[in-house]
Formats: sequence, C-alpha cells, structure tokens
Amino acid sequence: MRILGEFSFGSIKVTVFIYNEKVSIKFERNLVEIIFKYRDGSGMNTFENAKELCTDSFMEEIDRTLYDLERKKHKKLDNEISNDDFEFPNIY
Repeated sequence: MRILGEFSFGSIKVTVFIYNEKVSIKFERNLVEIIFKYRDGSGMNTFENAKELCTDSFMEEIDRTLYDLERKKHKKLDNEISNDDFEFPNIY
C-alpha cells in the first residue's frame, strides 16, 4: 500500500492510499476512522480525484459522522465500564 497524499480539513486528517490499482480514502479524528474504497475503473485513481471529492459540504457530513461515531464509541465504553461487575480482591 502506498500513500498518494494527505491533507487536513479542520481536525480531520485525510489520507489517500493506492493498492493494486484500488484507491482508499481514510478520514480520521480522535482514534475513529472511516475508509472509502474505490475499485479500478471507478474514476477515482489519483490524489487530485480524491481531493475533488472532498468538497466543504461532503467534509461537513464526514465531520458529523465522525462526531456521531465518537459519541457512540464513548457511550458504549462508558456503559461497559459501569456494567462491569468485576471486583478487585481485597489485599491485606
């Protein structure tokens, strides 16, 4: 896998990869990521194509989706921790 390029949109890091003529675009923030994969022949084959996809309105949707995923991740983790019945043994 080879990195074609990367750029930022606010707090979102965008990395464009190519592997076996397939392009992947990864959007990431705070340990949460979304990856879009494009097959050969889709018209998505350069870094410039990927940047053209990332319009302001598209990136605002990605931002909302990442925010929602982050919220769900933390909520699930909080629920698992609060429901954990494990007790540490007493050490005397």
